[in-house]
Amino acid sequence: MAVKRDYGSFAKASTRLLTPQVKSLGYHPWYGGAFGREKEGWVEGFFLQQSQWGSGDFCVNIGIHAPSFDSLWAMDGEKRHFGLLIAWRLFDAATEQDAERWYNAKNKDQLQISLRLVVAALAKADGWFHQFGSFPDVVEQYRVRNNLPYEPHGDLWITAVMNYGLLLLLDDAKPQATQWLRFAGELLSRPNYWDPKARTFTHESGPGLKLVKPTKDDELRRRVLESALAKAES
Repeated sequence: MAVKRDYGSFAKASTRLLTPQVKSLGYHPWYGGAFGREKEGWVEGFFLQQSQWGSGDFCVNIGIHAPSFDSLWAMDGEKRHFGLLIAWRLFDAATEQDAERWYNAKNKDQLQISLRLVVAALAKADGWFHQFGSFPDVVEQYRVRNNLPYEPHGDLWITAVMNYGLLLLLDDAKPQATQWLRFAGELLSRPNYWDPKARTFTHESGPGLKLVKPTKDDELRRRVLESALAKAES
């Protein structure tokens, strides 16, 4: 069973200790306990994620944040958060692959030692950000990393399709954005069925499948799509 964490105290302590250590790397405190380096249209950043099991251990999520992208999703005045569109978890080698490290933080001494290790790994990770020389690079890397084709077709993941369309809109690629956002609307209009045996969703009905009712998230997606399409088609 997960143990309740005092994340507020952890975030304050880690932010206070990290701020002077990452200043030389160009990072400064963002919001929600995150750190960032602002670019033209995106932010290179990272944030610490505490274990849900109450050990005090934490990992470091690093990647690309796009503030304007979040504003397109914020239809109900939600609080801002530091969400990484492209992300990976830091470890000593500081290369993007299937590895991660959980750092010890049971007490202040452990936290201080762990944060020094984090800073060293962050310095090594600097080269990873060099692939993003412009906002179009961010957009294209999002497409590649989510296995999206050049043209919208097939049974694709609705969230990835929507996000890619929104990123194209932010990149002022309105014709392409319109194409992807309309396709997202088509995907959203398809019925959704749950297969309890395979434990997967499908758009095709069949024996034993249960029709899933639209959710609040689906309603939010529709509203975001309407707003974005109005901008893309203007």
